[in-house]
Amino acid sequence: MGDFWSKVFARVKFTALGGRYERFVSLCAEQGVPLSAVKAVPGGIKAQMPARYYRQAAGYARRCRTRLKVQKKIGFWFWLRRYKSRWGLLLGPMVFFAVLVSMQQMVWAIRYDEAILPKQQSALRQALYSMDIYEGSILTQEKVRQTEKILLSQSRELGWVSLNFAKGRLVVEAVPAALKPKIEGNESQDLYAKADGMILDMNVQEGFAVRRQGQTVAQGDLLIQAGKPDRNEAYIATHAKGVVKAQIRRSYQCEQPLEYTALVPTGKIESRFALRIGDRRIPMQKSQEVPQALCK
Repeated sequence: MGDFWSKVFARVKFTALGGRYERFVSLCAEQGVPLSAVKAVPGGIKAQMPARYYRQAAGYARRCRTRLKVQKKIGFWFWLRRYKSRWGLLLGPMVFFAVLVSMQQMVWAIRYDEAILPKQQSALRQALYSMDIYEGSILTQEKVRQTEKILLSQSRELGWVSLNFAKGRLVVEAVPAALKPKIEGNESQDLYAKADGMILDMNVQEGFAVRRQGQTVAQGDLLIQAGKPDRNEAYIATHAKGVVKAQIRRSYQCEQPLEYTALVPTGKIESRFALRIGDRRIPMQKSQEVPQALCK
């Protein structure tokens, strides 16, 4: 630990040669100048001290006619002084680190849960883009929660949506909404033919069949009766339910001109560039607006 702090704080290694160097060491000890690593060398001593005491020790050396010579400068302060005229080398990494920390709220990637179908992924991506959420945009947790509520209110196909945003990655999870079963009415109704044709197959599940396979029926003829009287003339009501397959004949007539004008894409590709800064979009060039129905 002592070596660590000695490297952090400014210290100097020096030699004191000539004169009364013994008296110089005594004066430093009397006046509170801390000397460490004192070693004897020919004609003097070798030691080190905190840099802030060096000017005071130089005064004592002149009184003792001892010559001080700095051998090495140690410490973080001296390391910074090397770049005194090149502060850009120090400010560059610091600015880069500050920008990197601030860009943690930027969306770098958007991932979708495997349970989401490709069609639903495309719809979710378009919905997120309409709310200014895309790769490169700034996103906060408050905006994430608000977006979840908007997606649930706009889409009837989704029963649950969750957006998880952490360290620049947005994960979209969703569960399709459960379809409500169609409740059949409890009214007793007959089943009639919708068009003229010949019955090919009948599968009566409930009710009483009035027609048989192979018979020809007209539109509006009764196929399956919902109820009928019993032997005691009491009416038995039920539901007319079944599947009837029939063969029908239809004719169509239409007119097609020999020449006509159609609006079709030309196949020409146009590029439009824009600069995005946060939620702002700055077009880089002017371009004619094309109707959305004619371009993709």
